[in-house]
Amino acid sequence: MAEHDSLDHELRALAAEAEQRAMTPMAAADVRRLGTQRRHRRLTAIAIAAAVVVGLSGGAVFSAVTIGTQEPPSPAQTPGLTVTPTPTPMPTASATPSTSSSPTPTKKPSKSPAPPRQPSASTNRPATSEPAPTKAPRTITAENLLQPSDIHTDTAEQQVVTTDPALGRSVAESSVCLTDGLDALGATEVLSRNFRIVVPDEPSSTAEPGNELAGQPSIYTQALQFSTEAEADEAVEAYRAWIAECSALLQDRGYTVLGELNRTWYPVNLDTEGASGEFAELTYRAPGQSEDFGWWEAIGLTQRGDRLMVTVSLTVGQDKNVAYEQYPADPDLTALHEQYALIIAAADRLGA
Repeated sequence: MAEHDSLDHELRALAAEAEQRAMTPMAAADVRRLGTQRRHRRLTAIAIAAAVVVGLSGGAVFSAVTIGTQEPPSPAQTPGLTVTPTPTPMPTASATPSTSSSPTPTKKPSKSPAPPRQPSASTNRPATSEPAPTKAPRTITAENLLQPSDIHTDTAEQQVVTTDPALGRSVAESSVCLTDGLDALGATEVLSRNFRIVVPDEPSSTAEPGNELAGQPSIYTQALQFSTEAEADEAVEAYRAWIAECSALLQDRGYTVLGELNRTWYPVNLDTEGASGEFAELTYRAPGQSEDFGWWEAIGLTQRGDRLMVTVSLTVGQDKNVAYEQYPADPDLTALHEQYALIIAAADRLGA
């Protein structure tokens, strides 16, 4: 190597000079000066050789480190597109990957791969959801209304006739307790039919001059259809609230409230499944009416699911002898209240 040749050359020069000095003795001062020069040359040569060795060794180490850590340049990316590297999936204990977050395993290509599937014309269209079919609302018909044969009569001579809708009270005011009418109940449909009891070829009490029921209906019925059974339940409670407030309402209008039957509800036992019925009766005297007369106004409520039947029966006179209990102690002595027959028939008609 070059450093070894330089050292050998220095050593040879020193040897030749020593041989020459040996032939000619030198003074002591010259010997000391020459020794000092030789020491300086030897130290300089050693330092130069060490620097060369260190420089060669350091360059080799640096080259090794640089080559071992250098990475190949990454491919160029499309401007504006961020590429996220896909991590290598680690094996898990579950054999079923999640359909929402786990990567889909790559299938091995077959010998003859199928051509890529072309998107259909509807691929880019937004997904639309078909609306769920709605159930048609129920409606009521004339078959849901009471018929003359459903009305009870006290004697065989009495007959029940259907009255003209224009006669008597309107549907919205079939009871004196209605202030806002049936519209406030929120029914989707209301049908009405009214009746009068007559005896052919005989004058009846309703035909007497001055009788407020002369030629007028004595039974008013309305069938109400609601969207849901819950709405029918609410309608029953609303009607009951009207009855509870009716005594005070009548007094404000100048009526005289009579008796102790007001706001008492009488339940009716029904064999019809899913049906319930009850009635209450008000007794009052209208303004200007004779003290010898009074009104008995009974209101029946019959519910069957999402339907409601309201039956209003009117009696005017001096007294009314009926049984208010469904099973009186002696049914032969007193006739059963007319609302029992009306409510039993209404429960059956509402299911038609």
